[in-house]
Amino acid sequence: TQKYASLANNALGVYLIHPIICFILLQGIIFFQLSLTLPMVFALTVITISLALLLASIKLIHWFISPTFNIR
Repeated sequence: TQKYASLANNALGVYLIHPIICFILLQGIIFFQLSLTLPMVFALTVITISLALLLASIKLIHWFISPTFNIR
């Protein structure tokens, strides 16, 4: 159904966007020479998942995940 197709597209978006966000955050941790603690790991996990969900809901970014062309 359409509901499950939309849910699958958002899941795919999160799946594709999440590693990019993780890479950027981990590079920032290395650049600033921070040490990872358990609370920081939990915070970064919540941040990356939230950002991935937010970015997957933006129509322009969502189009790159599931492009649709209006051919007349």
